[in-house]
Amino acid sequence: MLRELFRDAVLEVSRVQTESEHAPLAAMIRTREAVDAETLLQRLGAAAAPEALKPRIEKHGEWEIGVEELKKLRDEGAEFVLIDVREPHEYQICSLGGELIPLRTLGGKLGDLESGAHIVVYCREGGRSARAVSTLREAGFENAWNLRGGILAWIEKIDPSLTSY
Repeated sequence: MLRELFRDAVLEVSRVQTESEHAPLAAMIRTREAVDAETLLQRLGAAAAPEALKPRIEKHGEWEIGVEELKKLRDEGAEFVLIDVREPHEYQICSLGGELIPLRTLGGKLGDLESGAHIVVYCREGGRSARAVSTLREAGFENAWNLRGGILAWIEKIDPSLTSY
């Protein structure tokens, strides 16, 4: 079934630990290539994906910067706020520095941020940070940017000495 859904993509499948040994099987499937929900549903023969399942990253693509641009900003000493919206345990594995504000707590922290500041937000792969940037922009933060590809892109293209997870 996975071969049918993901075709020629390289898959990594791992079991997700659950609290109970009697819980249903849960697995995490990762691919190097992104496959959107709409495509997966079409391959399953299902109707079009509901709006909630459609990827939000594409919609906010103009609010993204690449890891090369972030490196340039850092190298030039540009003034910006770097926000990591991952969870604390992820931050302990590796970090680009900046302020840790897990996505689930961002709404309560908006008042602590300067609305005119240049803000770069990152997560592991760019999905959570895209949602965070959407939230920030809707709240009036016009200079909020998502780091395309997240910390994994940074590790791949800029600093492979950081721990990938």
